[in-house]
Amino acid sequence: MYLMEKTKMPNTLHTKPKTLLVAGLAMAIMTSGCWADQQDPDGQKPAKLSVSDDQPVAVELDSSATPAPVSKVTKMTKDEQVLAAREDLAKRLDIALDQVVLSGALPVTWRSGALGCPKPGMAYTQALVPGLSIMLLVKDRAYRYHASRAGMPFHCPDERAEPPSYNSGDA
Repeated sequence: MYLMEKTKMPNTLHTKPKTLLVAGLAMAIMTSGCWADQQDPDGQKPAKLSVSDDQPVAVELDSSATPAPVSKVTKMTKDEQVLAAREDLAKRLDIALDQVVLSGALPVTWRSGALGCPKPGMAYTQALVPGLSIMLLVKDRAYRYHASRAGMPFHCPDERAEPPSYNSGDA
């Protein structure tokens, strides 16, 4: 079967879309059942596809297979962000949670996707990002935590900390 047909234009070949469509459909129909009886290297047969008038396609799955874990993105409230930052710092310093005191938690707008704490050599989106700046105290030492508006806060060392663009008024 020829996929290219000569047209009336001299010395040129053009593919007719209708010819390609018919050839592609024919190829799909001819090869559709070829894989069903093959086995993979483990000796297992792949899932079989069945087609009916009621359902377009149904897949038979091994009932003993365990499903993949689903990662759930959770939006955090300001209070939950502060608590998460306090818990993280207490764990890092191996101290009791009540020794970590909140100095302040301000809604801010970060200048980029780095959230005010860029890592050297990394590239970040250059867009304003609403977030939260959290300052914690342990004895006389201050610790910075940054977060997006409802995201998990992270410790930002002083040497990497950048000021926010401005206060956003709410987080």
